[in-house]
Amino acid sequence: MKSIKALEVTSVKDNKTGQFLTTIPDRFKSNCSGYAFTDGQYWIVDSYESTTRNEIADFENLLNSNSLYQKQIGSTNANVAVIWWTDKSTGERFIAHSAIVDSTNKYMQKSDYSMHGIATFEGFTDGHLPSDSNLYSYEIAYYKRNF
Repeated sequence: MKSIKALEVTSVKDNKTGQFLTTIPDRFKSNCSGYAFTDGQYWIVDSYESTTRNEIADFENLLNSNSLYQKQIGSTNANVAVIWWTDKSTGERFIAHSAIVDSTNKYMQKSDYSMHGIATFEGFTDGHLPSDSNLYSYEIAYYKRNF
């Protein structure tokens, strides 16, 4: 059985005071993929766990084969948008950015430590598309929640 790693933030230390915060701000609870796929409750790890296992490939397989999400053509019926990059030399894929998308084509997104709020398609893709098309290709995929 394939699995993915999702991390829950249980404490945050203020780097100025050295004290642990009593309440964890939303901006620290998830990365962009955790925001989009787990309603901001977890960080979805998209790095390589070892040289033999590509965890993000497991995540993509989960999205493509699980009844929780259904891949969509376009954003009209989608709930989540993902920018996938593919390394042209190895074929390996990874998530560059994720967001919640609504039927009016508005994207609710965040970066690792800040909330960005509502954006247009251009705002969603800004800074998240490969700058060198010789090295990477990309796909914007849309998924609809089935729950």
